Formats: sequence, structure tokens, C-alpha cells
Amino acid sequence: MERAFFLLKPDGLEKEEKIRERVSEISQIVAEKEYDSLDQELVEELYSEHREKEFFGYLIEQLAGKPSKTWILEGYQSGFLEDLKRLVGDRDPKRAEPGTIRSMSSDSLEQAKKEGRAVRNLVHRSDSPGAAVRETWIFWDEDIYDINRIHTELDRIIEEQKEKERQKKAYVQEIGPEKAREVAKYIKAGESVLLVGGLKDKEFLLEATPNVLNLDIVETGYQDVIGDIETKLPFKPKSFDHVVMLHLMEILYNPRRAFSEAWRLLKPEGKLWVGEKYGCYSQGLGIYTTFGDRLPGILEELRIRGLVYFPDGLEAFSIQPGLISYVMELAGFRKIETKGNLVIGIK
Repeated sequence: MERAFFLLKPDGLEKEEKIRERVSEISQIVAEKEYDSLDQELVEELYSEHREKEFFGYLIEQLAGKPSKTWILEGYQSGFLEDLKRLVGDRDPKRAEPGTIRSMSSDSLEQAKKEGRAVRNLVHRSDSPGAAVRETWIFWDEDIYDINRIHTELDRIIEEQKEKERQKKAYVQEIGPEKAREVAKYIKAGESVLLVGGLKDKEFLLEATPNVLNLDIVETGYQDVIGDIETKLPFKPKSFDHVVMLHLMEILYNPRRAFSEAWRLLKPEGKLWVGEKYGCYSQGLGIYTTFGDRLPGILEELRIRGLVYFPDGLEAFSIQPGLISYVMELAGFRKIETKGNLVIGIK
């Protein structure tokens, strides 16, 4: 079933009971959180696509430091996101159809522009499946999308494989230093770099800049910091000019989440570098958790589009650059480029 991220703005809290009643007509609330004072960092991430717009500051002012609630909605039937769009109504309450949620507001976009503020339209909703995923990750550390996974046996295999791959990674010595050398060509002196799981790759990046921090999930002898890129790391937003992941896609449990965390850590115009062998990997952890319960239906579509390749059935597959680009888009990167076997997401 389709899911959506839904936020009750401060003015929406005043009509929470009625809004909850209307939303329950087409969906169930599978998770919710209440905020006495919404953190500005969360608001900026939520509306990051509008960062260059004139009204971006108004959105921050409207929500940051104010009370709010967030819900995860799961539709009762297919086409839920379209049903939710109709239920919520136009962004401008004055133009919203009678009976929609936003028609309950007496404000208007025209009045808001005159007063130099964001329009009080009660709620925010996800407008696409990709937005629902990205927005959910901003407010939920746990993987809310995997709550009702139905592929029980595959889940068990994934957990076993995840642990095996984590352990194996500690013994990897050096893979493909040519990719690190290639990335180093594009890094300017003085720029900051977060190298994720790169082992000896750091020595090549240090030739370009002294500001290289090596992150790994286990003790390898090369790491500066131990941490998991698939969780929220103890770094402030906009800390790095580059995040480099050269040999991780085959062992990441959730590439979407890793790319989203990289997006958070990058400065504006910062770059995420992903390089792969595009070889065949057993039990596709990353691709499964990227698409969740839709995996069986979507694999054939991806094969037809040339994004994945299965030489020996579903036991092994080859990750193609197009799939990495697609997951980068889900994570919020505004521009994506390729240079040989490197895929670059630009914030």
C-alpha cells in the first residue's frame, strides 16, 4: 500500500480532530510524532527543494520553533497519493475546493504575500512516492517503510547477509585505488572530504586536500571515526564539500538512507561520489530495501530499463549506474553526472 508523510502545521493543530477524521476516511495513521518546538534543521531539510525560492525563509519562520505533529499515512487502496492530494486541496486556501482540508483555513496566498509570510494552509503532504520516502527519513530514524514487510524468508536472508558483509568488510585491504585517484582530480586544496569505508583510498585523496576524514563501521586500522552512514552521524549539516563512497553499494543495507545522510552532510553544491565495479553480487540487500515490498513487481521493470542485470536469476545481479542515479534522486540530489564508473550527485 502507498504511504505518505503528513505534517500538521501550528495552525493545523487547532483543527487536528477534524483533520484526523477526514484523513481517516482514506488512510490509517501508522505512526505519529508530536513536537513542542520543531527543530529548524528538520524544517530546512523538509523544504530543501525550495531553498533558492523567495518564500523559503517564510516557510522556516512559520514552522521552526513552533509546535507541530507528523503522521505517516497508509492508504486503504491504490492511488492513495492522488486521493490525498484531492482531500488536502489547493495550496491557496482561498482556491481550495469546499470540503477539502485546506478550505478550513480562512487565509489566502494573496494576503500572505502582502504581509510577507507563508500562507497558513494547515498541513503539508507528500506529493510523490519519492518525496514520501525522503520526508519520512527526515523525521524518523527508524525505517518506517519496513514495518509491514511481507517477504519473511527474504527478510531473514537479508539479516544474515548483512552481518556477513559487515564482517567481511573489515578484512578488505584495497579495491580499485584508481577510482580514488580519479576522484582526487576533482577535489580542490582545502576542501573537506568524508571518505566512507575507503580504507587505503584516503592516501590518494590526501594528495588533493589535507581535510580528509575516513569513516568506517568497524575497526580497520584506516578509519578516523567509527560510524554507520546509514544512520544519522554526529556531524552538523553542511559539514563537507565531498562525500566519497567507492565500494559500498554491494554491502549497504539501505542505499537510500546512506545517500540521504550524505545529502544532509554536504554543503550546497557539495558532491556525493559513488563508484562501483558493477559486478554481480549475491542477495541484493540494497535493491531490496530501496524498493521494499514492491521488489517482485519492480525488478522486471528495472531489467527492461537496463538498470539492473541478472546473469543467474535473482540470486545475483549487476548494479548499473542508472540505478545509483535513481536512488540519488530519491535522496534529494538536484543534479546527477557520470564520469566513467563514477556517479556524482550534486546537492
